[in-house]
Amino acid sequence: LIIKGKYQNPMQKDPVPVEYHLDIQRAPDTGGATAFIDVVANTRYTLHIKEVMEATITAFFEIVDWTSGGGVIVKPDNAAPVVTALNVEGTDADVATKEISVTADGAEKVITLTATASGKVQPKFSTTTGWDIDWLEHDDASYKSEVVDGVTTTTMTFKYTLTAATPYVPVTLTLANESASQDESVYTTLTIVPPATAPVLDFATPDAATGNFNLYDQANGKLTMYKTSKSSITLGASCPFGTKLVLNNQLPWLEVSKSKSGPTPSTTGTPATDVSVSTPVEEYYTLMLKDVTATSDVNSKFEIINLGDATQTLELTVELLDPAITTIELTGTTGGAAYNNYKITDVPRTDGSTVEVKITSPQGVTASTLSSWFTIAETAAFTRTAPTDATGSQTFTLTVKDAVTDFTAAPIVLKNNISGMEDVTVLVSAAAVAP
Repeated sequence: LIIKGKYQNPMQKDPVPVEYHLDIQRAPDTGGATAFIDVVANTRYTLHIKEVMEATITAFFEIVDWTSGGGVIVKPDNAAPVVTALNVEGTDADVATKEISVTADGAEKVITLTATASGKVQPKFSTTTGWDIDWLEHDDASYKSEVVDGVTTTTMTFKYTLTAATPYVPVTLTLANESASQDESVYTTLTIVPPATAPVLDFATPDAATGNFNLYDQANGKLTMYKTSKSSITLGASCPFGTKLVLNNQLPWLEVSKSKSGPTPSTTGTPATDVSVSTPVEEYYTLMLKDVTATSDVNSKFEIINLGDATQTLELTVELLDPAITTIELTGTTGGAAYNNYKITDVPRTDGSTVEVKITSPQGVTASTLSSWFTIAETAAFTRTAPTDATGSQTFTLTVKDAVTDFTAAPIVLKNNISGMEDVTVLVSAAAVAP
């Protein structure tokens, strides 16, 4: 049996490489010289080490017939490092602490830890989640291991800078004894715990072509939803412990579903209505309107709760908006034409005559016609007077075709850009023939 490793001489600073060759031999029961023995199946060979020196090792084998088929695990009693000093952010802490809570205020913080073991102690970071753990760093330059009173003593420093109200995943800090078993169950494990925070939300603005103009207003903690059939909004939640969405009894008109997948998280910040997060988005909530006749008020709120700490919640208000066209009116020189109650009347019959139609709505409309005697085209795009205005306006120009003889009344069809709305029809008729 060949044993390789490192030997720590109490009188030396660093361990030295060693290699021991142990003959597996046995003295006959009747006496005589020792002889090598065969290593056979269904037999357990246990090595008992009595003394180790830099050049020699004294040990004996215990050999037992074994047919159980099970495994044998031997864990050295002294393998786990022992924390002898712990300072967290400038304050000494109990060395028995297993969960180390840290603060987040944008300033660099330091944890200093001293541990003893039969060999050098090495730190290792891990997490059971898919979150980055690079917020915690081991300061390699300050690492120090020395023999104090015959005991290997290792001092380590860890640094971090955390931003308030930003979620971070806890980090498992494993202290491993270089000279002990590689079985991690005999290592010393600590957990570095950042402050719990409310979940943060990612929102990817739907493409305008979908007709979904519902938005998440992060600054005001508000969702705006248009009152149309199957109106919905999807939010991505980021929290290392998972989340739960709770509706209050003021929102019977909302239906919520949860999924592990959703719209691609926003990363560019474009358009400006996108809300992006820098942490993993692992849960998605879709809120769908069940009742288009519903109304909202200041109590139309719900919460998204951090499952790791129920006191950390994000409260949002839902505001329901009317998606309907606000006004239809004629502008400019009308040539005698007039509008009333979805009808445009007295359009001049003169070739090339024009009538401007101004339409005010929440998100704009498109206009079309199959008329044989006039055309309709957008001549001023949809704009809002101020970005925060609930509605904007656009202008369409109705143009009479040349050489027309049939002036049968025909409709203009206005299609709301917000999906789920019925088309609005405006009937257009020409002026009476002059006597």
